[in-house]
Formats: sequence, structure tokens, C-alpha cells
Amino acid sequence: MSLQNIKEFLKIVKLYFQNRLKPLRMVQKYYDISIDEYLALSPRQRCKLIEEVACKERKRKIEEREKQNKELDKQSEALFSEIKQRRKEC
Repeated sequence: MSLQNIKEFLKIVKLYFQNRLKPLRMVQKYYDISIDEYLALSPRQRCKLIEEVACKERKRKIEEREKQNKELDKQSEALFSEIKQRRKEC
């Protein structure tokens, strides 16, 4: 392992123990940002970036959930119409 790799690893460990690794990973999912750049940001800027990414992530999850619900509706539509046709007469 080179010295550079060890330094990067130690930065990751430091972030992990400060509970800041998860937000960094989330930000890296949407932006090409290094650990050094992330640490160089002010806390306010870091917070803004995390909030922006969190909004994108929420939007993505909502769209994914809606897509799954539509697919489920399509799958159950035939069964639903069949059940309505078999309705008991009162």
C-alpha cells in the first residue's frame, strides 16, 4: 500500500467515526467529489450539498415507488375485473 492510499484510508476512517461518511457517500453518488474537496467545504456548504442530494434521492425513491405501484396495478387489473364480474347478487 502506498502512502497516498493509507492517507485516503485514514480520512475515510476519520469520517466514519465522525458519522460523516454516509453523507459523503450519498453526495458522491450524484457528484464527482473527492474526500479532500468534501472536507474543504464549510459546514454550511456541506449541509446545502447534502440537502440537495437528499431531495434528489427522495424524488428518485418516490418515482420508483410510483412505478412499482403502476406495475402492480397492471398485474392485478385482470384479477380485479374478474372479481367484479363474479359479484354476488344480493
